[in-house]
Amino acid sequence: MPTVCEAGECSKACLGNCMCMAVVGRPDLCSCTCFPVTQPASKRITRRQMIPFLRLIKENPQARYDICARNAPITLLAQSFDKVVPNRILVPANQVTKKVNLSLKNKTFRQIVIASGLALKS
Repeated sequence: MPTVCEAGECSKACLGNCMCMAVVGRPDLCSCTCFPVTQPASKRITRRQMIPFLRLIKENPQARYDICARNAPITLLAQSFDKVVPNRILVPANQVTKKVNLSLKNKTFRQIVIASGLALKS
């Protein structure tokens, strides 16, 4: 059964995990990504697997976003978010195997990171 994610005007059905993000007020400015069903925590993300929308967040981290994530490994999110704020994303040890399910509207990047179960180092 496919996993479905939606944000803004974007939606995607994936056999594994998925994530969609959209800029609040610009529903056409959105992106969705599918991830493999299993991903070891130690495996690095390839450019193809990295969440493409994160480039936009890096340009404007104070903007607000809608996000949908289904069954996304927390380590995959941490590695992707690390591209936006290098060396500031922390994964609690008891959360390493957690799968993240989010459906957030009108949130900042910081709020998305915290809601996913990750932490930001100050």
